[in-house]
Amino acid sequence: MQNQPAAGGVVMTNQLYAQGPKDGTVIGVPINGIPTAPLLQPGTQFDQTRLMWIGSTNREAYVAFVWHTVPIQSITELTSKEVVVGATTPGTTMVDFPQLVNDVLGFKFKIVRGYQGTPQINLAIERGEVQGMGGLGWASVKAQTPHWISERKIKVLAQYGFKRYAELSDVPTMLELAKSEADRQAMAMLFARTEYGRPYFLPPDVPMERVAALRRAFDATMTDPAFIADAARLQFDVDPLTGEQVQALVGRACGDAPRGGRTCACRVGDGGPAVTTQSNLILPLSFKTLDQRSSSLRTNASNSAGELLPTARIPAFSSLAIMAGSP
Repeated sequence: MQNQPAAGGVVMTNQLYAQGPKDGTVIGVPINGIPTAPLLQPGTQFDQTRLMWIGSTNREAYVAFVWHTVPIQSITELTSKEVVVGATTPGTTMVDFPQLVNDVLGFKFKIVRGYQGTPQINLAIERGEVQGMGGLGWASVKAQTPHWISERKIKVLAQYGFKRYAELSDVPTMLELAKSEADRQAMAMLFARTEYGRPYFLPPDVPMERVAALRRAFDATMTDPAFIADAARLQFDVDPLTGEQVQALVGRACGDAPRGGRTCACRVGDGGPAVTTQSNLILPLSFKTLDQRSSSLRTNASNSAGELLPTARIPAFSSLAIMAGSP
């Protein structure tokens, strides 16, 4: 596995897109902002619709929350009250999501960038340095700070996504707060990444038979009983999309984006310090060692807390590597 930090995965994706190899032996694992990055960030040198998407391990609920002592009870109060939220670097949901709703919905998230990762922001929240986070995966909250939930230490104000997450059925989505169809479309373009929470891709021009083989192997892994058991033990939600579904979502988001409608004053992902962090790099599968006896690939990875993530086997060709992009 080769990790290439910087620019929220853009550097890794640029390199794999341009240089390959394009034989199916290298897979990219970006953060989920990459499929819409060319629409929103400078420095991108790839067409996301030409990337060959293999699949996504889960849909992912993202939330905005504040510490329990913060005198805010409803997300709508943020039109008149400022809340200070911690973040890592542009290109992550911690920055992009609150920055967009500030512009579209008139909220007052004050985003403090530059933290090394989620654990450091968690400490800052407990110390009172910041008041919450403006866009973090609910799975990360459950995995890293479950006591915050059980002890009601945080108040979840809103969630990002196309529909309400089952565990947060009483929490409104940002899309529900849109004042016009143009506002809804502007937000939907960015929030589409919640549907493909952990995507995998191949560069363009990989032979279609290899793309198809890896897609079907990915699908099989997502239903493997051992994988599902490991995921449950680690409190990792498995709610996969096939490669074809991710490909269609990316195409739809990119096809809808240029048609006028609302123009945001902000350019999401611009500005802020260049910070290298792996806090948002949670890899359900990292392809590492080839098992020659079964012609399959044993896969392992760890999350931001250093915990081992689910193990699986997928059919391999001669060898397979993985390139991961992190902020």
